[in-house]
This record gives sequence, C-alpha cells and structure tokens, in this order.
Amino acid sequence: MEAVAHRGGAMRLKVLVADDEDFARRSLVSLLEDSGYSVLDARDGVEAVQKAVRELPDVILMDIAMPIMNGFEAAERIRENARTANIPIIACTGVSRQFDEWEDLFHSVIDKPFTSDVVVATVERLGFRQND
Repeated sequence: MEAVAHRGGAMRLKVLVADDEDFARRSLVSLLEDSGYSVLDARDGVEAVQKAVRELPDVILMDIAMPIMNGFEAAERIRENARTANIPIIACTGVSRQFDEWEDLFHSVIDKPFTSDVVVATVERLGFRQND
C-alpha cells in the first residue's frame, strides 16, 4: 500500500468508500476529505472491487447491502486477489451482526448511523497499521 503525499510532505491515507446510498457515500467522502484523506468512491460492489485492484487504497469502507454485488461478495473478491488481499476492509452498515461472524472478511465494523469520530478513528487505526 502506498499513502499519498500531502501538503508539507506528510503522508495521507487513500480510502475507498463503497456505498450505493448517495447520501451516505457523499457524507463519508466529505468527512474523510475534510479529515485530510485522499478518497475514492464506488456505487456498488463491482465498482469497489475494480477500484480496489486498480487504485490499491490503504483502507476500504464497505457497505453491505448494495446492488449488483453486495459487500460480502465484494470483500471476498478483494480477499481472493493477491494485490488486494491485505487491504483492511471496514464494514460500514446498518445490518446488525456479531463481528466474529465477519472477521474473515472485515477488520472492523462501523454501525450506521455512524459518528465522524468513530469513522476517522477506525480508518486511522487500520490504515496506518498497514503502512508501518
């Protein structure tokens, strides 16, 4: 993974946000950009997998209930690809389940509705761990 150069020479994380709901996706993109991240977005699981392989983000925020390919299927495809297998994926969802049911695919789960503090703290914790 490669963090993106930021003003002043500091590095910032590249985050991929995958969510079919326009308001949620735009909110996450705006929140993360305002927090200094380089952000890509995807409207469904297929687009998320394609962008993950092409752009190699440091962290992925993945909705579960998406059309065409849901978040579980997209995470499985990302895990199967040698280039993307180790990218931390955070499930960002309103679907409540125990995290241990998801731990093979996701490094963490953020429940919707989310707070900006939780999103930023989780992205920081997982993204910078990958770049150490």
